[in-house]
Amino acid sequence: MTQREKIARLVDSTRFQNAILAVILVNAATLGLETSATMTDSYGTLIKLIDRTCLAIFVAELLLKFYARRMAFFTNGWSMFDLVIVAASLIPGASNVSVLRAARVLRVLRVV
Repeated sequence: MTQREKIARLVDSTRFQNAILAVILVNAATLGLETSATMTDSYGTLIKLIDRTCLAIFVAELLLKFYARRMAFFTNGWSMFDLVIVAASLIPGASNVSVLRAARVLRVLRVV
């Protein structure tokens, strides 16, 4: 089995998908916490760190999927949805656009 096939099996595994779902839910919670001025004042740095960590995990997930699937990555609607949402989150200044950030939570729909 090639390295690419191993990565494909990993990203398609239930365990991997559940881990990504957990990250999405954690990210949803941090987005919710950021709407509270009290929480942001008290824990803003930690909330931003968690948010950035989630984003880094999403980027790593996309890179693994692209490596495993090559150009077939672009034929999957959910992969394209993930790519657009994560790419929008990486655009400088987009972190202040709550609609784009909240759209990351919609990634949970692909699991359902």
